[in-house]
Amino acid sequence: MPKIPTGIEGLDLALGGGVPSGSLILLLGESGAGKSEFVYTVTANCNSMKEDPSLLPEGFDLVLPDNIWYATFARSQEGVLQDVRGKFSEDFSERFTRGTLFREFLTIPARLSSFSEWVSDLVSDGGHVKLRRDIFSTLARFLEREGPNSLVIFLTLTDIAMLFKRGEEMEFVSFLQSLREICRGWNATVFAILATGIFGKDVEALLISNADGVFLFETQGGEVARRNMFSCKKMRGTNITPEPFELTIGPDGVELTRVRTLAGR
Repeated sequence: MPKIPTGIEGLDLALGGGVPSGSLILLLGESGAGKSEFVYTVTANCNSMKEDPSLLPEGFDLVLPDNIWYATFARSQEGVLQDVRGKFSEDFSERFTRGTLFREFLTIPARLSSFSEWVSDLVSDGGHVKLRRDIFSTLARFLEREGPNSLVIFLTLTDIAMLFKRGEEMEFVSFLQSLREICRGWNATVFAILATGIFGKDVEALLISNADGVFLFETQGGEVARRNMFSCKKMRGTNITPEPFELTIGPDGVELTRVRTLAGR
């Protein structure tokens, strides 16, 4: 099974080269734990490896995506680019931008100040059902056309989850199941960012079970000694130990360091 390298050395080694092509990967975690920064780093690294194949890890069956797409819902292309420029170096921003494509699936009405306000209004009058039906139809056509052999970043799946009110959680699970089948059928690799706490623990467990891979992002400690932690809970076709990494964010992207290495073991 060909794998797409993340360009993060320790993680690629642990995964046997990278993430399986044609998989749905769920990035689950708290706000501020590094989920967006992680996908930004993978994007920049893949763009660099496409330009210079000598950067590819050796000894693995690897494939690079033909295209990298950002499927955005509550965010604009310019908003994402500003976020990248504000967090990373100029060189990183250039590597991120080269070859990265964007598709915006929602436009918030100008009279509203926030996505959550808009969704709240839609849910209150039942308009959210038609909106998500339209989004899913457009997404399916987009993935059929652009998804094959591509890496698609859902920034974010949390935005879609907000279109499901209490009592509709299983419909969201069904959506994720359909998305996984689309990934496998059309060889589209999707990284989908979802904040923890959106759904209850039972539903969250179902979402995890229906993803091909799950990266977990957590924070430990207080404000003074806070640190971000990363672990892989599961990955299709890969036997991986759940040992955590510490995640740090520098000017040139995310770095992952094994906790046992930090402890001197």
